Amino acid sequence: MSINDIYPNTGGDWLKANDLNGRTHNLVIEGTSVVELDGEDKLLLSFENREKKLLCNKTNARTISSEYGDDEATWIGKDIMVFPTTCTFEGKVVPCIRVRMEEELAGEGDDF
Repeated sequence: MSINDIYPNTGGDWLKANDLNGRTHNLVIEGTSVVELDGEDKLLLSFENREKKLLCNKTNARTISSEYGDDEATWIGKDIMVFPTTCTFEGKVVPCIRVRMEEELAGEGDDF
């Protein structure tokens, strides 16, 4: 039995690394908003033709802003690529999502 069987990703509004099925996906930013989470403001991105949204961490927000500028409202209509990887969080290696802009062969993924 796998961890995913024990703790299935049962959906939700936010995109998770497991939703990407191990592949890179090209997405077009449809909207941006700010949500409060644990007392901090976080940037939330929505995408054309996708149900789930990406809750941006500082790393992903800075990666996007380095290409498209600091005003997130100007990101609407812009392309990004999301891919699953791992990172260290609170001393543990965990799955995460990272973004990039350079062109690269991307997988055809399921809707999320």
